[in-house]
Amino acid sequence: MNITLRQLEAFSHIERFGSFVRAAREMCLTQSALSHLARELEQNLGFPLFRRTTRSVRLTREGEAFLPYARRILTNLDSAVECARALSAGEEGVLRVATTPLLASTHLMSAVARYQEVNPGVHIHVQEAIASETIQLLADEKVDLAIGPQRSMPKEVVSETLFTSRLALLRAKTHYTAGRPSVKWRELEGEQLVLAKGGGKETIGADIKHMISLDAAREVEHFTTLMALASSGKCVAIANDYIEPFLAVYNLEMAHLVQPVVRRKIALYTSRSQSLARGAGKFMDFLRSALRPGAPAANAPPAGN
Repeated sequence: MNITLRQLEAFSHIERFGSFVRAAREMCLTQSALSHLARELEQNLGFPLFRRTTRSVRLTREGEAFLPYARRILTNLDSAVECARALSAGEEGVLRVATTPLLASTHLMSAVARYQEVNPGVHIHVQEAIASETIQLLADEKVDLAIGPQRSMPKEVVSETLFTSRLALLRAKTHYTAGRPSVKWRELEGEQLVLAKGGGKETIGADIKHMISLDAAREVEHFTTLMALASSGKCVAIANDYIEPFLAVYNLEMAHLVQPVVRRKIALYTSRSQSLARGAGKFMDFLRSALRPGAPAANAPPAGN
């Protein structure tokens, strides 16, 4: 199979305009040359992409299924070209940042968008992973920065605190503690507990002096799974309180956990052994300001989405 970018561009333009004539004009090709590219792509793929009529061109079912993949390739190419142009022009380049899915949703993506409004020359790629894996990605030099809850670190990784959060209980509105602003840790004895994977079960146990057992607590990969399980009413979840913007989506209530209050540091991680990427220092300064206590977080998606 020998698919070319030019064939994919032809496919994308034909779908966009619904016309070989208009697509050929847009690509500065003759109609016969465009048709040849389309036929080559269909031959390479082994199925037809278009249903042609005298008035319009429509995608086949196979064409509709293939379209998002073609678009993704072309979008990635555009991003690569844009990045290369920025680097060639001496602009700030590319930053790779690892963070947890929850922090990406509540804090980082909105901060990145605000930063890029005033720094369009920098390209920031966010990679999501559980907390411990974000640090490992940095240690393996697969990212330039990591942001996440405080965890044990390899010796080459250093951290600084961006802000702190409290551990909280997420419960359905039918739970017997519903309506209470705080719940004691000891009251969770016998409850089915859910934690985020990599959420530091052992650390939490030490923080509360093992007053309740967390051995049977279920660990899940993604915060949305954690919230969905809590909303079932069959279990309760423990999470950082900055998850609050998403409570309404899952019809949940939150209560701070007390006796003791357990706080978590959210840290910015860098590597001693890795030179900072161009523009990283400026972005780090922005994060220190944007993620300071009281800084606005991203809005939760509307209920039902």
